[in-house]
Amino acid sequence: MILATVITPWAGDGTEEQPYCGRILADFNCLTYNDATNAPAETLIPPISILTVDVTLEDAEFAALEADNDYCVLHDTPNPRPPDGAPGQSEWGQLRAYLAHAGMSQAQIRVAIGERDGRSRAQIASALAEWLWQQ
Repeated sequence: MILATVITPWAGDGTEEQPYCGRILADFNCLTYNDATNAPAETLIPPISILTVDVTLEDAEFAALEADNDYCVLHDTPNPRPPDGAPGQSEWGQLRAYLAHAGMSQAQIRVAIGERDGRSRAQIASALAEWLWQQ
């Protein structure tokens, strides 16, 4: 089993039948799910409709998630992206590209996750979740 913090697109339409949640719930069999952003859907800036979630997945589900470009893994345990480690240059570039593809401007990305300054993946995930909450 893999515990991971992931950026996922939103899903649902806010109705009782289809409440807002991370699309990861529809696409993958999550053993646990927690909205780390905890932002109300109405505060999101369209088209920046993403949130950070903490999930637990079986190894095969996690491998499929990693291969899906609709998602970005911020950190995972017990794999090569531990929460207390800093992302390498390639990983940092992938994160920035994902956020730009999600509709964030370069200025928004700088404000949301800062510069590559040695912060841990967990610190970056927390900063992004806080930024999304404030929007």
